[in-house]
Amino acid sequence: MRPRSLAVFALALSGGCYSNTWTWYNVPSVQSYAWIEGTWDGKIDDAEVEQYWSRPAGGTILGHYREVKPGTTVASTFLRFEQRADGMFLVALPQGEAAQEYKLASNSPSELIFERATPPARLLYLRDVDGLLMVRFESEADGKPTARSAKLTKRD
Repeated sequence: MRPRSLAVFALALSGGCYSNTWTWYNVPSVQSYAWIEGTWDGKIDDAEVEQYWSRPAGGTILGHYREVKPGTTVASTFLRFEQRADGMFLVALPQGEAAQEYKLASNSPSELIFERATPPARLLYLRDVDGLLMVRFESEADGKPTARSAKLTKRD
């Protein structure tokens, strides 16, 4: 077996990604972020916040976000971490709005930072040393930066 063929064979056995143009990709696996699985609760201002994340399976992690002010759901969004050949994406389907795609811009074993170009926005997920999940959404409103964040506790 020629060295080039051996390298491709070894890559295939290791589960790496290869394109027919000989470009190597480092695409993170959704399995790396299994720590987000479960139900998370917290507050933003006077609203109760809940996020649910499924276990990783089939290249996705499915989620749901709900924000409730006394007696009323004020926001509801279906979410999906999706592993693709060109990277990991967060697809958000807010109630009554079009789907929004965010591409993973930065990651570590306890942090995910997704970005969207138009309109500009960032969505951050950070697991801290105490096991809390910090969720932060950054965008612009009327040309000014805005941000909303919450510290969520995992519900058992």
